[in-house]
Amino acid sequence: GGGRLRLRCGQPVAARRWADDRIDLSGRDPDGVWRAVEPAKDLAYLVYVRLLLAEERHQEAMSLLPLLRDAALACQRDRSLVSILLLYALLADDPLPPAREALQRAQAEQYRRLIIDECTYPAHGERLVNLLQRDAVRSAAPDFVDALLASLPVGPDLTATGTAHAPQLLEPLTDQ
Repeated sequence: GGGRLRLRCGQPVAARRWADDRIDLSGRDPDGVWRAVEPAKDLAYLVYVRLLLAEERHQEAMSLLPLLRDAALACQRDRSLVSILLLYALLADDPLPPAREALQRAQAEQYRRLIIDECTYPAHGERLVNLLQRDAVRSAAPDFVDALLASLPVGPDLTATGTAHAPQLLEPLTDQ
């Protein structure tokens, strides 16, 4: 979608406008703590969480992610659940359980492309790659992780020049 592409191209202001048009903020308290989400809008919420990461609003993201995780589990939306767990791992005090669960679920469903895409976001992609390279995470699905890392567009260091460039897409974007 449009918001996701704007974030991947390092345009958080445009992404915020996109998210504000699509997300019902009534589930959020004035202090930024989320109490409720609309399960069917999980993809829009995921864009919003990535936006919060780009804006370094980690507390709000941490209040939203468990609600999204519970909704994805209840609705059996495995694809969203893998993304939610990966983002949660980036913010959790102990990233190992959510990161390992994300990899085990992704490996079973062969969601390699999903994780590669997550690794190309300027705001959090490099941290995710570093997390995947940790032995304690990689050991959850070593062959799967090795294939992932080998498929990354620019190798392990996605921001080799010190600046995040718009990612080179390995395959065209779909409407999804």
